This record gives sequence, structure tokens and C-alpha cells, in this order.
Amino acid sequence: MKTIVIILTTTVITAGLSFVCFYYYWRNNPKLVVKEVKVYETKYIKVPKTPKELEDCYKSKLNIQVATNNDKVLIRAYDDCKEADAVATITAKKDIMDYVLTIGAGIVCGILIILVL
Repeated sequence: MKTIVIILTTTVITAGLSFVCFYYYWRNNPKLVVKEVKVYETKYIKVPKTPKELEDCYKSKLNIQVATNNDKVLIRAYDDCKEADAVATITAKKDIMDYVLTIGAGIVCGILIILVL
């Protein structure tokens, strides 16, 4: 009975430390990859007809709006004369070695703590 309790305690501590190491590593080292960027056609809201309007368009403030929708980033840039929309598809890069190393580090830490106790 005592052996089963020790094995269960060891397993719980090791699994907990593996999870903590993995979470800490993954949280602090996100590897986001832009898979695809689609830029849509630039739309002219107001076509300048005089030099004054052209100067006003040139000096108009650029506004950028960004929104997220699951794995897509919706980007809209516009000023007084034109606007453009783009969609960027992002994903988290999944490298098996990240999983193996962080979980392995947690297991080693758990075993070392149990051996010290």
C-alpha cells in the first residue's frame, strides 16, 4: 500500500511540474507564423480633383483598425481619400521538440525533488 502511495505521489508531482514547465515555456515563447496575407483592392473614397484636394488627401491622417476572428487578423487602413482592407491568417508553430524538452524538463525536476525529499 505504501508503495502505491509513493508511486501516485511521484506521478502527480512529476506531471504537475511537467505541466508547469510546459505552460511557462509556451506562454513566454509563442511562435506565431503568418500563413497567408490577402490584401484587397484599394478603394478610393474621394478622388482629388484640384491641387488643394490632393494636398489635403496627402496630409490626411491615416487610421488603422485591427480586429481578430479566431485565427484571422482583420486589418483596415483608411484616410480621407482611400481605404484598404487585408486579412492575415496566423497559426502557432507546433514543434514536437518544444513539447518533448519542456515535458522532459518537468519530469527531471519532479524526479530530482522526489529524490531530495
